[in-house]
Amino acid sequence: MAICYCSGCKNAFLSSTDSDLAKCPKCGKECDILSENEIKENKDAIYLSAIHKKQIALYPRDVEEAKELFVSLGKYRDCPEQIESCEYLASRMVEREIVEESSRAFSPAKVKKALKIFAIIAAAVGIIVASLLLCISPIKYALAKKNYNGGNYEKAAELFSDIADYKDGKEYLKNIYDSFSEKEGKKVSCSALEPYFSVSADGAIIFQRSRYTGDGDIVIPAVFDGVAVHEIEKNSFKNYTKLTSVSIPETVTEISDYAFYGCSLVKEITLPDGVKHIGQYAFMGCSSLEKINIPSGVTSISSYAFASCTSLKFPDMPEGLTKIDTSAFLGCSSITGVILPQNVQEIGAFAFDSCTKLSSLTLSHETAKIGEGAFSGCISLKDVTFMGSEAQYKEIAVEKGNERLTEAKINFAAK
Repeated sequence: MAICYCSGCKNAFLSSTDSDLAKCPKCGKECDILSENEIKENKDAIYLSAIHKKQIALYPRDVEEAKELFVSLGKYRDCPEQIESCEYLASRMVEREIVEESSRAFSPAKVKKALKIFAIIAAAVGIIVASLLLCISPIKYALAKKNYNGGNYEKAAELFSDIADYKDGKEYLKNIYDSFSEKEGKKVSCSALEPYFSVSADGAIIFQRSRYTGDGDIVIPAVFDGVAVHEIEKNSFKNYTKLTSVSIPETVTEISDYAFYGCSLVKEITLPDGVKHIGQYAFMGCSSLEKINIPSGVTSISSYAFASCTSLKFPDMPEGLTKIDTSAFLGCSSITGVILPQNVQEIGAFAFDSCTKLSSLTLSHETAKIGEGAFSGCISLKDVTFMGSEAQYKEIAVEKGNERLTEAKINFAAK
């Protein structure tokens, strides 16, 4: 594979063409294939382009391209560490794809047969249900109105939910649930009104995007179909790129793995104070996310939780935090400063890898371990404050790939 560089959009890329020219995949401009001497002359530009590709990578092939660009630069800057980081990141992405693929690994023939049987059964059931509704709906409607007029709203809601599409059933339902919401001081809803949500018995809510026809502003109810919502289910909003804002109720205590992965238009998210767990990859790839609070109950930031959030500037770390896991903030290229709370004991491998604008860092005196490449690619890191003595700092187990940290100026808060 040959190395090419587009001076127009500052993009270095790989090309397998046999000719001397290759088309830039970003802007379409025809570019020269670089010779070894030209690679050396443009090494700064190629390095920064490789860093950018790694930051925004969502698939193994993207990371592999970044790796090949680093390889072409040999031992320039921290390229050897960047190559290791790319290999690690690509392997994690491949593992993730294998897991996701295995969960979908059903025999096409079996699925086709099952769908055919299901279609026949569904058609038969539909005919039966339609016939029954013609008889039952007027009776239930009359009974629901009687309960509504008598002030028995819970029973009325139950009956109207069964016949929401009959006459003005949905209007009655909306009035009832608006009343419940006002009384409870939090949003209460049901599947008849918001069919794009579903909830498990233990309170994990799921967003059914195929049923949603509204805009990008979504409000998650605190109570849905009579169940208090405690968790945003795994994959709920994954790669839902239409999402622009989301309101999360105070009842939620857990944001599961991949919950908002790839929601690239969301700019700000407020997490409820009761949230105690943020899952792996929960906000990865939210490239427009500028501000998010991490509640005080969160003690560990999971792997890749905020990776590739390229607009995030200054993450607010809770006082109870004790660990930042692997690649938690990898590729967050807009972060300029990080203040780690006093209880942080461990910073995982590649935790802040390629945070290219990170210039100031405050480390806790409780820090015992800094993992491999935790600050690799932090090319702007110059100023580090350690909230302890020089003797305490020397006791920290700092693994390889952290030259950006070890070569920075260290200021000690204690003698």
